[in-house]
Amino acid sequence: MQETLPLSVWSDKDIAPGEKWRRKIEAAITQAGAAVLLAGRDFLASKFIKTEELPPLLRAHSKGALRLYILVVTHCLWEYSVLAKYQAFNDPKNPLEEMSAPQQNRWLNDLCRKILADTKSTDSAGTPEGTNDLRGEPAEFESIGVPSEDVFPRPQSSHDVRSTIRAIQAQLDLTRATFFEQLPLRDALYSAMSARLNITEHTEFEPFFLRYYDSMNADERETFGKIRALTEGPMQRGNREILRLVETTPDVRTELPIVAALKMHLIVWLDKYDRVFVKEKRMCLLYVGVEEGVPFPFGVDAMVSEWLATSDVRTG
Repeated sequence: MQETLPLSVWSDKDIAPGEKWRRKIEAAITQAGAAVLLAGRDFLASKFIKTEELPPLLRAHSKGALRLYILVVTHCLWEYSVLAKYQAFNDPKNPLEEMSAPQQNRWLNDLCRKILADTKSTDSAGTPEGTNDLRGEPAEFESIGVPSEDVFPRPQSSHDVRSTIRAIQAQLDLTRATFFEQLPLRDALYSAMSARLNITEHTEFEPFFLRYYDSMNADERETFGKIRALTEGPMQRGNREILRLVETTPDVRTELPIVAALKMHLIVWLDKYDRVFVKEKRMCLLYVGVEEGVPFPFGVDAMVSEWLATSDVRTG
């Protein structure tokens, strides 16, 4: 029997041969709404996990942007780890390796059911636990230029909702394509500047280009301009149009609860664009997510496509 889960699941096994694995992992962490940590000896001993993967996950959890589920799978020095202060799903003194196969399956099924129940409660609330619905604070984000929902009538038919979701899908396709068009330019510029300026410390991309903008040569400045043009053009226009569509058709959030999280992300992204990016010519990238507590909702593209496919079957 094939399982059909009402959420998207990602692991590093989803990285195809030849793909840039670090980029895939960074994107997944930024977009995740929940994380399952299989804690044990190898997990706690991994330098990459401790320095690259775990810190952004814990920051997102502290801001209420991500749910954390810790399953202890092997005996380890749990009490001396950074995770010791967090509640594990099972007793660290009785990890999965101590259990029989049926007992392990029971714990894994219980964990899945817990995640599904928490996801359902989040969807029904319309916004992840630990975040605020910003619709009641229009003054703070008035520069975005999105009209109030009350200006527009609610849709009168399912056709209106379906048409809006199709339009959202088109804009998501645009912004995703723009994001992946920026990636090789970003990575090439970062590598070239780091090598030429002998920069060895790791810095996030957005502050890196801001800090070393004045040190760019002509070729680097040209690449910088291409990246900024993509942010100013299709990325900004696509994000603004998605938010307009969500705001003007409230029933979309009823059909697709994940759109509430998407709306929150776009509000913060566009506010930063209008208040910071437009005025700061040393910026070429604009990222918001884990640090701000509003990551891009992981799996929204797939959920939109699945809803449309199901809708076409119902109405076909």
